[in-house]
Amino acid sequence: MKRIFVLAFIILFSLDGRIRKLAPKVGRNVIAACKQVKRAPKPLEYNPTNFNKSRNRPVVGKVGRGMVVCDDVAAGRWGTSILRLGGNAIDAAVAIAFMLAVTRPHYASIGGGGFALYCPAGRSDGFAFDFRETAPSCILKDEGNCVGNKSVNMLFGARSCGVPGTVHGLLSMHNKFGKIHRRKLLQRPIKVAWDGTQMTGNMYFSAQAQWETMNQEARDILGVNNKIKEPGELVKQPDLAKTLKRISQYGIDGFYKGPVARKLVEGIKNSNGILTREDLLNYQVKEREPLYGRCQEYKVLTMPPSSAGGVALLQLFHFMEGAFKEHQEACFNIGDSCAWHIMAQALALAFADRSCYVADPEFVKVPLKDLLSCEYLMNRWMKFFNKDKFELPKLPKKTYKEGTDTTHISIIDADGNAVSMTLTVHSKFGSGFVPKGTGVFMNNECDDFSVNSNYRNRFELKTGELNKIEPLKRPLSSMTPTVIKKSNGENCIVIGAAGGPQIISAIWQSLVNRFYFQMCLADAVVHPRIHHQYDPNQIYYERGALSKEVQEMLMKKGHVLQEDTHLGTVQALEKMDDGFIWGISDPRSEGIAVAA
Repeated sequence: MKRIFVLAFIILFSLDGRIRKLAPKVGRNVIAACKQVKRAPKPLEYNPTNFNKSRNRPVVGKVGRGMVVCDDVAAGRWGTSILRLGGNAIDAAVAIAFMLAVTRPHYASIGGGGFALYCPAGRSDGFAFDFRETAPSCILKDEGNCVGNKSVNMLFGARSCGVPGTVHGLLSMHNKFGKIHRRKLLQRPIKVAWDGTQMTGNMYFSAQAQWETMNQEARDILGVNNKIKEPGELVKQPDLAKTLKRISQYGIDGFYKGPVARKLVEGIKNSNGILTREDLLNYQVKEREPLYGRCQEYKVLTMPPSSAGGVALLQLFHFMEGAFKEHQEACFNIGDSCAWHIMAQALALAFADRSCYVADPEFVKVPLKDLLSCEYLMNRWMKFFNKDKFELPKLPKKTYKEGTDTTHISIIDADGNAVSMTLTVHSKFGSGFVPKGTGVFMNNECDDFSVNSNYRNRFELKTGELNKIEPLKRPLSSMTPTVIKKSNGENCIVIGAAGGPQIISAIWQSLVNRFYFQMCLADAVVHPRIHHQYDPNQIYYERGALSKEVQEMLMKKGHVLQEDTHLGTVQALEKMDDGFIWGISDPRSEGIAVAA
């Protein structure tokens, strides 16, 4: 009887705190970490339907050890095993990315591209790697891609493929900063590709959505007798294992030269695609200077163009700082309609600018200094913000679109070095096209460019003149790998997200929740979000974000509301003042936080 009473007491006590709601099995260190910051004024009731209490819980890492947060269990565990072997954050990031190519080919195939931010410990600067896909060199010779026939030629199939950058990007970073040999990093991904990985629910529904657009090689990987394998069944990828083996032996040349390159090009050419051997041979990673900004007393490092995400994020912090000072009472209560109104206005203004001014800097002069100047942003906010009415700037028909099928990795190693990296293939399984003998799902990034100002993709986003398709150009992106530093250069928060344009709003709101609303990181990430991208002119909101009263007040201010299932998936970790690291994989994802 005594044991039953004790058990009942423990169960009741576990319901007391929001972190206990998030993770019944979380240890005392997590609770203590949350208590280091002020709590939100009201308890959070949001609990996404796909929340997995045994996996997506906050995790605390020991002092002097590292942590990985990513969108996949097997990849996360492989990354932490590399950290335990003495690898650094770059080694772990590369290892995870190659594992994701096996376990998450619908998001992170090596036929895609991405962005990474590397921030060494104790330094105020960092390194930004742009390994975004590029348009094929002869793209303008393909008349179907240059006129209005985009839905056929550029959304799926061999003609939609851009030049992949993932392998070049990963190994370029590793060649410069890695410690462990690439053969070790690829050892486990090769084995899993041979032996098989379980078909997850996410992979199954992604395959189901794109099945009709896939070529036979892709269907043979994911199905049997032209039927998709059920969740839990093994997906074996022997051709991909051979491709990864070649990369482990020959590095960058193992993918961009030799038999793998030949199979990629021949497969695409035989299916009426236009990618060439020269495109692969000439691909280059762009190492860029990160963008720098402020969030309260912290330094923000984030991604520069060709991603538009970093510009928008820094603008949003500036808008929030001004609004917070002017409307401090409302901003302290995240449930207030004024707070949501401020956020929607800030998002709309930032997305308007990214539509008009940001593109590949190799092709377009991006006015970064002007876009991030205090005077410009202050004047813009004062001109358009009205606490009683929502107003949008009038723009020419220059708006932007992109896919949402991305994945993010956040890492900090034992020395405090940080990597924030986002990978993509654009759509689920990219183009749905696998060149014979490679096992590689190719991207469909040509769909990220513009054909005309009226074309909308399946995510209701449009594009414009600055993002028009040109040979070897990088399409615009929202990927926003970000690191927050303390004044002494110590990496404090590593964060990023998946979800196309929702990446920006998800990261920003998570950090606003953390720093302005004084939530712990887990609450900050889990809390329901909104999204506004200027066009279409409406607030997307997650269930539980807006009460009926708040909805009515927002509509009176001129907002159009649209409920959505979830808005982006965040992967984040924070190094606390006492040296403990704790991370949270967004319960909207199938991810995990793993301590080394």
